[in-house]
Amino acid sequence: MRRLRHFLPALATVAVLLAASTPSVVSAQDLDQESTRREIGQKYGECVAAGRLMKPHAINFVLTGSLREAQELSHGNCLLRAVAGHTQGGGGGSTITGAWAPGIFRKIMADGLVRNYFKTSGPTDFSAVAPLDPDFSMTELFSSDLPREAQLALAVDYIAECATRREPEAVRQLAQTDINSTEELAALRGLAPAFGACLPPDIAVNYPRYLLRDSAVLAYARLVYSLATAGTAQEAAQ
Repeated sequence: MRRLRHFLPALATVAVLLAASTPSVVSAQDLDQESTRREIGQKYGECVAAGRLMKPHAINFVLTGSLREAQELSHGNCLLRAVAGHTQGGGGGSTITGAWAPGIFRKIMADGLVRNYFKTSGPTDFSAVAPLDPDFSMTELFSSDLPREAQLALAVDYIAECATRREPEAVRQLAQTDINSTEELAALRGLAPAFGACLPPDIAVNYPRYLLRDSAVLAYARLVYSLATAGTAQEAAQ
């Protein structure tokens, strides 16, 4: 499986990141900074994606993950608006800024696109869209010798796509909720059966709240703009 082999060199890092996202090993200050980073990211993505000249780059970045497209999405004024009212800086030398890893930035832009252009409605049938990651196999992944933490980290995008195909309207509505809000938590709880139905039998997971939201909204954006590319979604083509 090509996708699995691609991620093997980074498995140690993935396992550490996944472990670091659980409340048992993260300080209250770290959790508070993660929440702030998410809020800043949502505001930045929504501001940038709203720009007429920025929108095509945002769509291409979400669809392809191209770093060249990502470089076109730098916007100083949007960043200033996003960080307004937030403390920049924290303990341990960490800093809250607009510098995001490419994978996180892709999810930020997906969130911004869905919040801007699918506020009230969106496509609900993605059967015409091929699997987003056709080389991925859940069966092969969970039967591999990889640590369970690494298996779960690699599986989240597949699970998110599966759940989004099952409940696209619920994911669109999830994207309209504010980061860290009670509405976001309620929307995620409503999607729990869809996430559960996408897991192999006898596999239990406990993903962080932010990872489920971000992965599902990214899947929705990729699916909806894949439809637009094929000329079958009028909502996304506008």
